[in-house]
Amino acid sequence: ARLVMHSQLGGAGASAVPVDQRPLVQSMRLAEARELVRHWDARSEVAAARLPEAADPAARSRYESAEFVVGGLCKRCVEALSSGVNRAHLVPPAPGALLQELYTLDGAGTLIAYDVYDGIRIATAADVPGIAELTAPLEEQGVLIPRPLHELTRDVHQGFYYVLTRDANILACAMLKRYALDCAELGCLVVSPRYRKEGRGDSMLSFLERTAISAGVSRLFALSTRTMQWFTERGFVEVPVSELPERRQRTINLARGSKVFMKGLNSPRELDAEELFWAADAPQSRQARGGEGS
Repeated sequence: ARLVMHSQLGGAGASAVPVDQRPLVQSMRLAEARELVRHWDARSEVAAARLPEAADPAARSRYESAEFVVGGLCKRCVEALSSGVNRAHLVPPAPGALLQELYTLDGAGTLIAYDVYDGIRIATAADVPGIAELTAPLEEQGVLIPRPLHELTRDVHQGFYYVLTRDANILACAMLKRYALDCAELGCLVVSPRYRKEGRGDSMLSFLERTAISAGVSRLFALSTRTMQWFTERGFVEVPVSELPERRQRTINLARGSKVFMKGLNSPRELDAEELFWAADAPQSRQARGGEGS
């Protein structure tokens, strides 16, 4: 399901473009939209309290500005998403804006999407035993390179590991390690056998892709011996080892016969388009929406 709302004021570019003409916010997650609505509600209460009851129409018009009108539209979007809609769009009333929003990569307004990343966070020292337990079977099978506990602890301490949790249980983990200003490695992406085929691996991948983009990374690579198809289906292409940063080339174990897959990262909006294909039917997304509060 999808909700599209046109603002009646020039620019839902309005969706988050203040008068100082800062760049358009192209996309937000549901949690971010909720925070924005709370911020707008607080500001509108302050503005209303300062506005005399007998204020002239011009003053009242300024109060009912694009910022507050779009704030109200954003609130309607949050309500729709909390009720089960997957995506909501705020689109300016400009010729061709709707088509541009729905059928181009950059769009014309702001996309607000259900938060498929609920439960994903950076790992802490307390997560080390759970990560080790999750990865141990794959290390025994030779799918993953065995990681001594002290190395895992060090990498967690340095902020390289992320986990997806529910009720303090680790359902999935992954590592994101930077090797150059524009290049990072995705590694140790593991989902608990009980929760596979539910889109959790995709959630982890997309979350880390967004994390990498926000840090200025434009190339993400992964090494794999058995899950080649999974990566290629998600936009990775096989490349020679020589494409890796030199620091990573020096540590790779060629005897394992790992294939190198790399993906170019452009913008969060492009990831929004990818999520449209895998998140809509993920069982945990539907279940989570059903129990979501506003």
